[in-house]
Amino acid sequence: MTEHRSSQTDARSATTDSVRQGRIDTNTTYVPRIASGDIPPVLDVPQAARLLGIGRTLAYELIRTNQWPTPVVRMGRLIKIPSGPIMELMTTGSAAHRQAG
Repeated sequence: MTEHRSSQTDARSATTDSVRQGRIDTNTTYVPRIASGDIPPVLDVPQAARLLGIGRTLAYELIRTNQWPTPVVRMGRLIKIPSGPIMELMTTGSAAHRQAG
């Protein structure tokens, strides 16, 4: 029987090897580079959470407790996050917090 490793397993192994050899700094936060033209004018909560590098559950909790760092638009049960303030937050580290809608 031949041992077969999937490409996903190979990639995981290569990443682990890179961390061990010090080629990847695990103490830094990955911030995705995103061109502002790639982002729609409003985001749903999971999209905004991914941009900020947090989980969906934490994002909803921050919104529920009014601790979300950017404006939130509520339309009934629908929650949307304007992308402009999110991009400002990612660029400058701060955004004006005000409830919209």
